[in-house]
Amino acid sequence: VDNLAPTTQTYGSVLKACSRSSLRGSPKRKDEALRIALMTFEKLRKAPGVPIDPYKYAPLFMVIEQCTKGETYVKLTTEVFRLCCEDGVLGDKQLDILRQFAPKDVFRNLVG
Repeated sequence: VDNLAPTTQTYGSVLKACSRSSLRGSPKRKDEALRIALMTFEKLRKAPGVPIDPYKYAPLFMVIEQCTKGETYVKLTTEVFRLCCEDGVLGDKQLDILRQFAPKDVFRNLVG
């Protein structure tokens, strides 16, 4: 038990739970979902030996979309998009989410 550590699936489950819990609920619940998702994602990126894959970005984009607005949305979406590209995992799923939810000007600025 002492040598247990989170796996990519563990992190993914937390991110998916945040995206589901942010669909409904009070502003406080949405703030908490966003906080947990961002903290989890940061830990995932820093975890030694835990590979990051495209499936971790989709729920994070969903949480950002459901829990933020305006400048905060643009800032977080832009940063996460940059990390997704940096990690080499940008794919159809992430682009579909952004195409569906991001304002057209934000989407155009991200993908060119």
